[in-house]
Amino acid sequence: MSSPFPQGLIPPLKQHLPQIRCCLCGLDIESNPSYMCVSCLKSQVDITESLPKQLVLFSCRQCGRYQRPPWVEADLESTAFLSLCLKKIKGLNKDVKLVDAGFIYTEPHSKRIKVRVKVQKEVHNGAVLEQSAIVEFVIQNLQCEECQKSFTEHDWSTVVQVRQKVKHKKTMFYLEQLLLKNNICQKLMYVKEEGDGLDFYYGKRSYAESMLEFLRSTVPIKVATSKRLINEDKHSNTQTFKHSMSVEIAPISREDLVLLDQKCLSCIGGVCSVQLVLRVTSNITLLDLKSFSYSEISGNSFWQRPFRALTHAKQMVEFVVLDLEPVRGNMAEKSTILATINPRFCLMRATVAKVSDFGENDTQYETITHLGHILKVGDNVFGYDVNNANFSDSLMKLSKSEEFPEIVLVKKSYGDKKKIKRSAKWQRLTVVKAAKEEEVVHN
Repeated sequence: MSSPFPQGLIPPLKQHLPQIRCCLCGLDIESNPSYMCVSCLKSQVDITESLPKQLVLFSCRQCGRYQRPPWVEADLESTAFLSLCLKKIKGLNKDVKLVDAGFIYTEPHSKRIKVRVKVQKEVHNGAVLEQSAIVEFVIQNLQCEECQKSFTEHDWSTVVQVRQKVKHKKTMFYLEQLLLKNNICQKLMYVKEEGDGLDFYYGKRSYAESMLEFLRSTVPIKVATSKRLINEDKHSNTQTFKHSMSVEIAPISREDLVLLDQKCLSCIGGVCSVQLVLRVTSNITLLDLKSFSYSEISGNSFWQRPFRALTHAKQMVEFVVLDLEPVRGNMAEKSTILATINPRFCLMRATVAKVSDFGENDTQYETITHLGHILKVGDNVFGYDVNNANFSDSLMKLSKSEEFPEIVLVKKSYGDKKKIKRSAKWQRLTVVKAAKEEEVVHN
């Protein structure tokens, strides 16, 4: 039988260590540099004695961050929190090597965090010993520097002044919910409410710029910035400024009627100067009331040629649907095109009457509406009575030659049933408080 090793090479011999007796207990073991068995070695050597058994971990009660330093955010029993705890242990070095670590369950309200660490260390002439230890962290409250500044005067570095020149606060309430939902207000110091908007105060300019980027992606805005010199050190060439960012939101809201001039109308390819606002995000989505076509105006285009709302939601009148008929001819083709763009809309010819006219007169109105998919005979619907609305003469001069639709139906009225279904609790900014009277840089 041929050998698996080439000719001239001797196969390696398996080394058998001699049997010796443990120098403490006398148990037969294989020879090792310590001349002791594993049990005796563990009882004689403690490699975890250099590790602290109890440490203090500072936490800010207001913002929930932990002191590393610097102050960092970490969820309980997360990898980031485990890394934070391990960096607090000062006994881990090249001699005592960390092998494994994990959390031991403790009650959430106990303010105690227990971490089991497994370490290795070389002992007695090359013998490597592995042991486990439990390190307890006691969480104590300590206010961070940023939260300390929030309770002092002239603490802010940048203020974002959000304004919208309208008679209602619907956009501000909606914007407040978006800020809370997307955790934009985590770095916010406090908020001050003004007549036509809100002032957001931040300790750092970078925090304010992140909020500004969020506002640009949410609503059409125009921004103007300014700064004021607070102090200057000519020897070290350092300066301290307070920055102000004035943000103006477009005075347009969903369900408003707007009047476009001829240049703006030709840019979007519209037919009717009076259009209905369907949605307001970073772009403004409009519905032409004659051709029933979609068009979008970007925020930059709006501020280049701004337009204002003719009416707002509080001026809507309640109607009752008396009859519904499908549109025919050219309007039927437009309804098909509209459905391909947005399947929620369908053109119908509706006959309506004002709820306030019941028992007084028999006046009926006929109009074409895009709400044919949800309206039925007998339903109540909110809309605008364009003929009886009070518009400024300067705005109406732009479209004297046009025939406006008498009635514009905007949304279906669900009565009390809809209020019960949508009885969601609105959140408010928890950091809102009465801000101190202080000077703000105005543009």
